[in-house]
Amino acid sequence: LRKMPAYGIELYFSYDPEYPLDYFWPDKGVHRDHRKILLTDGVTAYMGGRNIQDKYFINWRDCDIRVTGPASGDLARVFNQNLDRVAPGREPVHVKSDSVLLAAAARDSVAGLSQHYGKTIQIIHESPRDRKLPLRNCFQWAIEHSRKYFWFYNPYTPPSPSILKALEDAAARGVDVRWIAPSKNDVFVEKWMGESLYRELLKAGVRIYEWREGILHAKQFICDDYLTIIGSSNLDNLGFFLEYEVEAVIYDEDVTREGARTYLSDLENECDEITLETVRRWSIFRKVRNWLVRAFGSPVG
Repeated sequence: LRKMPAYGIELYFSYDPEYPLDYFWPDKGVHRDHRKILLTDGVTAYMGGRNIQDKYFINWRDCDIRVTGPASGDLARVFNQNLDRVAPGREPVHVKSDSVLLAAAARDSVAGLSQHYGKTIQIIHESPRDRKLPLRNCFQWAIEHSRKYFWFYNPYTPPSPSILKALEDAAARGVDVRWIAPSKNDVFVEKWMGESLYRELLKAGVRIYEWREGILHAKQFICDDYLTIIGSSNLDNLGFFLEYEVEAVIYDEDVTREGARTYLSDLENECDEITLETVRRWSIFRKVRNWLVRAFGSPVG
């Protein structure tokens, strides 16, 4: 970071603490900017869950999308809101008109990359001061209105009680609810927190799988052959209430069915299923540890 300005890279801190206690101040330190947005030439954007560090490109499983067309302009507007927050008065990133973005998208092509054109994408962003909770409500609506299946990747928990209940209710009414969770986590407490949910969800009918190799970091769900969400928010309280997040909601059969094929391939080749019998065989120490973590909550996500 210290080298960037010397190369002509403008660098701004989303939050720049002045004192050590600032890290723990509820209105500042917890409210991290968790969005991941990359804009190029005003016409192309990348977003998802991946941070820019070597390990995320080597043995971490993540999910990102490349966006062209008007939705890339929406992501530029989200970026500008952040820029105005951290550098008031700085000239914003130029947002091109929808007609220019559509024309650029029609000519865009990347060899070897799975691409879809003319799809409907909704960009949803959230900040700690947004009391309408658009991401929590979006996730909950999708779960509550699912009819055939709701499959998701999620590395960090716990979800809010309303999301947890929605998952259990969906499974109870016959929806095929599946969760791919990490078998090991870069934040060890989060692994214990996730395990503390297993028994409750399995008894409700949710099927749980653990990613076998590397670290699972993807934040994605696919639902009923028409709805896909890819973005930065975890299915936890930090993502829904305390952080700056952004999601792409894609309303399309082709994209969702492609995601479903990938999901089933991951289940077959990369995951191990966790059952109630698996949980029953855990040691008493493991069960008590997970219960304590659940009882006292988790400060990270």
